[in-house]
Amino acid sequence: MNTIEISHLEKVFNMKKKALKNINLHIQNGMFGILGRNGSGKSTLMNILATLIPATKGKVTVNDISIKETKRIRGLIGYLPQDFDFYPSMKVEEVLYYLGILSNISKSQLKNRITEVLEKVNLVSYRRQKVKNLSGGMKKRLGIAQAIIHNPSIIIVDEPTAGLDPEERVRLRNLLAHLAKDRIVIISTHIVSDIASTCEQIAILEQGSFAYTGSINGLIQSSNHKVFELTIKPSQLDELKKENLVITKVHEVESHLQIRFVSDELFEAANEVNPDLEDAYMYFLKNI
Repeated sequence: MNTIEISHLEKVFNMKKKALKNINLHIQNGMFGILGRNGSGKSTLMNILATLIPATKGKVTVNDISIKETKRIRGLIGYLPQDFDFYPSMKVEEVLYYLGILSNISKSQLKNRITEVLEKVNLVSYRRQKVKNLSGGMKKRLGIAQAIIHNPSIIIVDEPTAGLDPEERVRLRNLLAHLAKDRIVIISTHIVSDIASTCEQIAILEQGSFAYTGSINGLIQSSNHKVFELTIKPSQLDELKKENLVITKVHEVESHLQIRFVSDELFEAANEVNPDLEDAYMYFLKNI
């Protein structure tokens, strides 16, 4: 069983900007999602876990090894940052060979290992393609391949589906779920659907602090009786937006709009519906 323990973690930039405040978290094998708005501190936390930047205060251990033991931790962790790029003129297998050497994988093992990871990310037939000729989704899958080339126990991915089409998003989420069978996979994102279909445990990061840690089901249950649907004329939408509610979805139905929203108050003619994770997340943010 792999574990990450975070205790009273803080990060301060330039002696004054507190990016993370008293972060406490326990993570075990499986998919773990970290949700948060842009600027909430998600990437800072991911960079600390990946040993790219030091914490200001607090303690982090990975499989009982202190995060300060950088060399040992990097052997345990594979990381795909949000903005990750490769040398565009290199071939796919050349990228993995280069990064495999940097990870101290022996040349005798590396050829087979490259084939193994390319099979996992479904890029075997593209191994001799240049990086610049890959689609955005293929580049993300190559990013996953480089993150697992050294067979890490922990995989960290920051905003993995940003900029991908729906089909590639599903393919990447399924790949990460498969990799999580015997590892910890941490997904940091502001896209609720990335987490809804793959994670059981989540944390919500808001202005550098965890506002929620627990199960997805627990978060959804907290918004029971707070989610409604209402059919209105398009001309009524601006007036509805003035109310104390948060609209989560709008669908056009013939000449009308079907509005889904979260609110503490029941609106006349609105029907109560069962919440999903996006509803629950928006309701939670509304009440922070």
